[in-house]
Amino acid sequence: RVAEYVDIFLFDVKATEDSRHKELTGVPFEPIKKNLFLLDSLGKKIVMRCPLIPGVNTDEAHIENIAKIATELDNLLEINVMAYHTLGNSKYDALGMENKMTGHDSMTKDEKNSYINAISKAIAKISDKKIKVC
Repeated sequence: RVAEYVDIFLFDVKATEDSRHKELTGVPFEPIKKNLFLLDSLGKKIVMRCPLIPGVNTDEAHIENIAKIATELDNLLEINVMAYHTLGNSKYDALGMENKMTGHDSMTKDEKNSYINAISKAIAKISDKKIKVC
């Protein structure tokens, strides 16, 4: 219902396999994917944001699935690789909450660039579409 009032949707894709998405977020990926393609079918501009955590959701299958989804969207403006960082860790302590990401280090700039390149290469393997990945 809000789509008609929004110019650009920033759409997070955290995991692209149902079981992995449910493990990480508590919900399966399929309804998320359905909403993404619904927005695309409505002609809405989309920025796909991909938060990546090394060792958690950086496997080759996920990278390839990001590329596949991106090439199927007609209104995708770009893909933003969002590098994992530990800046919010102290908030968990302050709120008395468990931080399930303890033990994961912040992603380096070089690591982020390698994932940007990997997604770009995966896109190029399956499509001639020029999709900005940054």
